[in-house]
Amino acid sequence: EKLVKENEELGTVLAENLEKENLEMLYFSIQMAAAELFTNETVFPVILDDIFHGKNQDKLMAVFRWLKKQPRQVLLFTNNKDMADIF
Repeated sequence: EKLVKENEELGTVLAENLEKENLEMLYFSIQMAAAELFTNETVFPVILDDIFHGKNQDKLMAVFRWLKKQPRQVLLFTNNKDMADIF
């Protein structure tokens, strides 16, 4: 099976047809959901290393707001000054 994303305007979109920035967000969401499922009630830190290469500040801010609400330590490694300033 292929990974898909639902889009209000386009319907079902194959992941391979997504823009790189949207694909990064989709994979990040899947990874965070899997981490929640597999760790049960144990709280582990999240380690992120240059995970987003897109320039959409609104999407980055949404991810960072979500991360700040999580009951876990977040370690973010990046050489992107803009991303470091946001977080």
